[in-house]
Amino acid sequence: MNDTDRTYDVVVIGAGPVGENVAERTRAAGLSTVIVERELLGGECSYWACEPSKALLRPVLGRADALRVPGLRRAVDRPLDVAAVLAHRDDIVQHWRDDDQVEWLESVSVDLVRGHGRLDGPRQVVVSTPDGGTVRLSTRHDIAGVAGAFQYAKGYRGKARTLVDTDCGTVAGVTFVGPGVAELLHSATITVTSEVPIERLWHAVPAFPTISEVWLRLLESYRG
Repeated sequence: MNDTDRTYDVVVIGAGPVGENVAERTRAAGLSTVIVERELLGGECSYWACEPSKALLRPVLGRADALRVPGLRRAVDRPLDVAAVLAHRDDIVQHWRDDDQVEWLESVSVDLVRGHGRLDGPRQVVVSTPDGGTVRLSTRHDIAGVAGAFQYAKGYRGKARTLVDTDCGTVAGVTFVGPGVAELLHSATITVTSEVPIERLWHAVPAFPTISEVWLRLLESYRG
């Protein structure tokens, strides 16, 4: 996509649940609307946090509940089928494809620009697209920067702590404090519920490369 100038009534940065709702409502009010997203429509909740994490937790919690029910313990007293659990997670997130979300966005007549959006002056947004192009968006009314739109950047600050089971060599719990930590929830859920050994956690592949820095710092702190 080459350099392009477009004008809308409303520009929404971030296509998570809030961004999608803002875009749908402004369009329903008769305002021309465009939504900017550099990843997948639906945002962290649909693909990296809420939904996949619940898909991973449900079998663990279901088994734990069944073990407490008289007559069921022997039926479930065996390890989880990790491959099946992960396959179910993949189905829930539609294998990280957002075709259905794109179809919905088209059905409500909201335009989509894929890429990294940044403010470039009053009511101005510049989007760097995946193919190296640039789209310049102007808005007649406002720019909506919604929750989840912020991505990690140089100078990011936050806190993270791990609770390690030293006997088993696994992570028993993780606490994250800071902006945009939802992406970490997914990898933390896999780490804790799957009882990934510390030495193997070094090779874990999180949702985005920048997130691996958080895990590496936690591991370096633990080893130190």
